[in-house]
Amino acid sequence: TMMEETLAVAAALDCHPDITIERRLAGAEKVGDHRTSTLQDLEAGKPLELDVLLTAVLELATLTHTPTPTLTTIHALSDLLAHQAAA
Repeated sequence: TMMEETLAVAAALDCHPDITIERRLAGAEKVGDHRTSTLQDLEAGKPLELDVLLTAVLELATLTHTPTPTLTTIHALSDLLAHQAAA
């Protein structure tokens, strides 16, 4: 759902990535069991890269009036987690 919302934002900007959601997921599955860089940052007490990963997409969604309820929810939860981890 997050990827679908991101593609909707891209489409609103007349950007149409060549790679499909299915292909992205298949690529992620090939990596196998690993800890993402965001999880590694969280565990190391480093700032999370939420601005690059989520905030920028949400800003573009606002500019294009594209609904992103799932991305908005995940951003709020991730931001809360980041603030709790920093405390």
